[in-house]
Amino acid sequence: LTVASTAEHEPLGDICFSLRYVPSTSKLTVVILEAKNLKIMDSNHFSDPYVKVVLLLQKKKWKKKKTSVKKNTLTPYFNEAFTFDVELKQIPVVDLLVSVWDHDKVQRNEEIGKVLLC
Repeated sequence: LTVASTAEHEPLGDICFSLRYVPSTSKLTVVILEAKNLKIMDSNHFSDPYVKVVLLLQKKKWKKKKTSVKKNTLTPYFNEAFTFDVELKQIPVVDLLVSVWDHDKVQRNEEIGKVLLC
């Protein structure tokens, strides 16, 4: 995972996900499996992570979904699948943004890190 707003190289963690596209049905499936070694974001030395999956069509937000929040963990297991309708002709201009966030009830949710597949 990387942070877009800084040039720092602090470890933010790892995320494991899979992609599958079926041209005959025009379905793109993104499975968010797990994250490991996430950065500590809360005072209790844990985070409350969840993952946002965003499809960008020609660099603009197009479709988005998010996982459930996993409380007090730096190694969340999600195993959540998201299916998007994407025409074959759109595939060359669709990017995938996967970002990990820390859920917070009092303050704004904070982004831990993200990865962009172009």
